[in-house]
Amino acid sequence: MRSDLRAAAAALVSRIATNLRERRIRRWAVVVAVAAFGLSWLAVVAASVVCALSWAYLFYVPHHLTAAAIALGGAALLTLVLVVLTWSATRGGAIALLPYGTQTMVVLANQTYTDKVSGSGRFVAVRVGRNIVESNIKPLFEQLQKTLGRAKPVVAGAAAP
Repeated sequence: MRSDLRAAAAALVSRIATNLRERRIRRWAVVVAVAAFGLSWLAVVAASVVCALSWAYLFYVPHHLTAAAIALGGAALLTLVLVVLTWSATRGGAIALLPYGTQTMVVLANQTYTDKVSGSGRFVAVRVGRNIVESNIKPLFEQLQKTLGRAKPVVAGAAAP
């Protein structure tokens, strides 16, 4: 009886130790994957900036149009890669990177963890979360508008001044 109990306890301890080792390995794998993604994203941003600055220099200073066109194409391609990488991480961030006509569109993206709540509780959680975020962020944007002045809306088909 005692030997069976000891064997069961030893088997349980062995299983727990194995689970802890596997979890540690999984945690390290996640940390390495996130670090690799972050470094690749930063590398693409840096390369895109280098291409854009190279284009500006080559176009305006020595007027090497062929080299400037290659640098501009590289910047555009790297920007596309940046949007795709960002899309794989967060949809809101990628949408904020997309161009909007001839202007820049500012997007406030907020991700909340209300997916764990289901049914009518989720509806309430989303509504309350949006109201809280809006009440905190709206005064900041209103103050920014007052400081910078209101942007003039662009009317489609209107002639530029």
